[in-house]
Amino acid sequence: MAGLVDTFQAISGILVVCPCCGDLLRLADLKLRYTGKYERTVLDDLQKRQRILDRKAESLLRRQERFDEREAELRREAAARGRRRMRRVIHRIDPAIRKLQYHPQDIKTLCFPVDPIVFDGLNDGERVKNVIFIARSRSRTITSLRRSIDSALSRGRCVWETIRVGTDGSLESLP
Repeated sequence: MAGLVDTFQAISGILVVCPCCGDLLRLADLKLRYTGKYERTVLDDLQKRQRILDRKAESLLRRQERFDEREAELRREAAARGRRRMRRVIHRIDPAIRKLQYHPQDIKTLCFPVDPIVFDGLNDGERVKNVIFIARSRSRTITSLRRSIDSALSRGRCVWETIRVGTDGSLESLP
Protein backbone atom coordinates (compact mmCIF):
# COMPACT_ATOMS: atom_id res chain seq x y z
CA MET A 1 0.00 0.00 0.00
CA ALA A 2 2.87 2.34 0.82
CA GLY A 3 4.28 1.77 -2.68
CA LEU A 4 1.01 2.92 -4.24
CA VAL A 5 0.93 6.11 -2.18
CA ASP A 6 4.56 6.81 -3.07
CA THR A 7 3.73 6.38 -6.77
CA PHE A 8 0.84 8.89 -6.59
CA GLN A 9 3.03 11.39 -4.73
CA ALA A 10 5.72 10.99 -7.38
CA ILE A 11 3.18 11.55 -10.19
CA SER A 12 1.95 14.77 -8.54
CA GLY A 13 5.54 16.06 -8.67
CA ILE A 14 5.81 15.61 -12.46
CA LEU A 15 4.98 18.77 -14.41
CA VAL A 16 3.79 18.82 -18.03
CA VAL A 17 3.08 21.52 -20.61
CA CYS A 18 -0.29 21.41 -22.35
CA PRO A 19 0.27 21.16 -26.13
CA CYS A 20 -2.97 23.11 -26.84
CA CYS A 21 -2.78 26.11 -24.50
CA GLY A 22 0.79 25.98 -23.20
CA ASP A 23 -0.27 25.93 -19.49
CA LEU A 24 1.95 24.21 -16.94
CA LEU A 25 0.04 21.39 -15.18
CA ARG A 26 0.72 18.55 -12.75
CA LEU A 27 0.51 15.08 -14.26
CA ALA A 28 -1.91 14.09 -11.45
CA ASP A 29 -4.33 16.88 -12.51
CA LEU A 30 -4.73 15.54 -16.05
CA LYS A 31 -7.86 13.68 -17.02
CA LEU A 32 -6.43 10.98 -19.19
CA ARG A 33 -8.53 8.98 -21.66
CA TYR A 34 -7.68 5.87 -23.53
CA THR A 35 -9.20 5.79 -27.02
CA GLY A 36 -8.27 2.23 -27.91
CA LYS A 37 -10.13 -0.94 -27.06
CA TYR A 38 -9.99 -2.12 -23.48
CA GLU A 39 -11.34 -5.11 -21.62
CA ARG A 40 -14.68 -4.58 -19.90
CA THR A 41 -14.63 -4.87 -16.13
CA VAL A 42 -17.23 -5.48 -13.44
CA LEU A 43 -17.26 -1.73 -12.80
CA ASP A 44 -18.24 -1.07 -16.44
CA ASP A 45 -21.14 -3.53 -16.13
CA LEU A 46 -22.30 -1.97 -12.87
CA GLN A 47 -22.19 1.53 -14.33
CA LYS A 48 -24.19 0.38 -17.37
CA ARG A 49 -26.82 -1.22 -15.12
CA GLN A 50 -26.96 1.94 -13.00
CA ARG A 51 -27.60 4.09 -16.11
CA ILE A 52 -30.41 1.72 -17.18
CA LEU A 53 -31.96 1.87 -13.71
CA ASP A 54 -31.69 5.67 -13.66
CA ARG A 55 -33.50 5.92 -17.02
CA LYS A 56 -36.23 3.57 -15.81
CA ALA A 57 -36.64 5.57 -12.59
CA GLU A 58 -36.96 8.81 -14.57
CA SER A 59 -39.52 7.21 -16.89
CA LEU A 60 -41.49 5.91 -13.90
CA LEU A 61 -41.41 9.34 -12.28
CA ARG A 62 -42.75 10.97 -15.47
CA ARG A 63 -45.53 8.36 -15.69
CA GLN A 64 -46.40 8.91 -12.02
CA GLU A 65 -46.62 12.67 -12.60
CA ARG A 66 -48.90 12.16 -15.63
CA PHE A 67 -51.07 9.78 -13.62
CA ASP A 68 -51.27 12.21 -10.69
CA GLU A 69 -52.47 14.92 -13.08
CA ARG A 70 -55.24 12.66 -14.43
CA GLU A 71 -56.10 10.70 -11.27
CA ALA A 72 -59.25 12.65 -10.33
CA GLU A 73 -60.56 12.43 -13.90
CA LEU A 74 -59.80 8.69 -14.08
CA ARG A 75 -61.59 8.10 -10.76
CA ARG A 76 -64.70 10.00 -11.95
CA GLU A 77 -64.75 8.01 -15.20
CA ALA A 78 -64.32 4.71 -13.32
CA ALA A 79 -67.14 5.59 -10.91
CA ALA A 80 -69.45 6.47 -13.81
CA ARG A 81 -68.59 3.18 -15.57
CA GLY A 82 -69.25 1.30 -12.33
CA ARG A 83 -72.65 2.96 -11.87
CA ARG A 84 -73.65 2.11 -15.46
CA ARG A 85 -72.49 -1.48 -15.06
CA MET A 86 -74.25 -1.78 -11.69
CA ARG A 87 -77.51 -0.58 -13.24
CA ARG A 88 -77.27 -3.25 -16.00
CA VAL A 89 -76.47 -5.97 -13.47
CA ILE A 90 -79.40 -5.01 -11.22
CA HIS A 91 -81.77 -4.98 -14.18
CA ARG A 92 -80.56 -8.45 -15.18
CA ILE A 93 -81.00 -9.77 -11.65
CA ASP A 94 -84.45 -8.29 -11.12
CA PRO A 95 -86.19 -7.12 -14.33
CA ALA A 96 -89.09 -5.79 -12.23
CA ILE A 97 -86.85 -2.94 -11.03
CA ARG A 98 -86.75 -1.59 -14.59
CA LYS A 99 -90.54 -1.19 -14.50
CA LEU A 100 -90.31 0.99 -11.39
CA GLN A 101 -88.54 3.82 -13.29
CA TYR A 102 -86.38 4.65 -10.27
CA HIS A 103 -82.63 4.71 -10.19
CA PRO A 104 -81.41 1.33 -8.84
CA GLN A 105 -79.18 3.03 -6.25
CA ASP A 106 -82.24 4.80 -4.83
CA ILE A 107 -83.67 1.39 -3.89
CA LYS A 108 -82.51 0.13 -0.50
CA THR A 109 -83.47 -3.19 0.99
CA LEU A 110 -84.39 -3.25 4.62
CA CYS A 111 -85.77 -6.33 6.26
CA PHE A 112 -88.96 -7.44 7.89
CA PRO A 113 -91.65 -5.97 7.80
CA VAL A 114 -90.74 -3.83 4.78
CA ASP A 115 -89.07 -5.21 1.67
CA PRO A 116 -87.36 -2.63 -0.55
CA ILE A 117 -87.70 1.10 0.01
CA VAL A 118 -87.12 3.69 -2.72
CA PHE A 119 -85.53 6.96 -1.64
CA ASP A 120 -86.42 8.87 -4.81
CA GLY A 121 -83.69 11.41 -5.69
CA LEU A 122 -81.06 9.99 -3.32
CA ASN A 123 -78.65 9.10 -6.13
CA ASP A 124 -79.01 12.47 -7.88
CA GLY A 125 -77.37 14.24 -4.95
CA GLU A 126 -80.53 16.22 -4.35
CA ARG A 127 -82.96 16.00 -1.48
CA VAL A 128 -85.02 12.85 -1.31
CA LYS A 129 -88.34 13.73 -2.97
CA ASN A 130 -90.34 10.68 -1.89
CA VAL A 131 -89.95 7.56 0.18
CA ILE A 132 -91.75 4.64 -1.44
CA PHE A 133 -92.32 1.29 0.25
CA ILE A 134 -92.43 -1.67 -2.14
CA ALA A 135 -94.57 -4.61 -1.06
CA ARG A 136 -93.62 -8.00 -2.46
CA SER A 137 -95.77 -10.26 -0.32
CA ARG A 138 -99.42 -10.00 0.74
CA SER A 139 -99.76 -11.84 4.04
CA ARG A 140 -102.19 -10.33 6.55
CA THR A 141 -99.54 -9.85 9.22
CA ILE A 142 -97.17 -7.99 6.91
CA THR A 143 -100.00 -5.96 5.37
CA SER A 144 -101.16 -4.81 8.82
CA LEU A 145 -97.58 -3.90 9.80
CA ARG A 146 -97.20 -1.87 6.61
CA ARG A 147 -100.50 -0.10 7.29
CA SER A 148 -99.31 0.85 10.77
CA ILE A 149 -96.06 2.22 9.30
CA ASP A 150 -98.07 4.16 6.70
CA SER A 151 -100.36 5.51 9.42
CA ALA A 152 -97.43 6.63 11.58
CA LEU A 153 -95.82 8.36 8.60
CA SER A 154 -99.02 10.10 7.47
CA ARG A 155 -99.67 11.42 11.02
CA GLY A 156 -96.11 12.66 11.28
CA ARG A 157 -95.42 10.34 14.21
CA CYS A 158 -91.95 9.42 13.06
CA VAL A 159 -88.40 10.61 13.49
CA TRP A 160 -85.68 10.34 10.88
CA GLU A 161 -82.28 9.71 12.34
CA THR A 162 -79.12 8.57 10.57
CA ILE A 163 -76.73 6.46 12.59
CA ARG A 164 -73.28 5.43 11.37
CA VAL A 165 -71.90 2.14 12.62
CA GLY A 166 -68.12 2.25 12.99
CA THR A 167 -65.78 -0.63 12.17
CA ASP A 168 -65.30 -1.20 15.89
CA GLY A 169 -69.08 -1.49 16.42
CA SER A 170 -69.52 1.99 17.86
CA LEU A 171 -72.61 4.02 16.91
CA GLU A 172 -72.57 7.67 15.93
CA SER A 173 -75.68 9.75 15.39
CA LEU A 174 -75.33 12.08 12.41
CA PRO A 175 -77.05 15.49 12.27
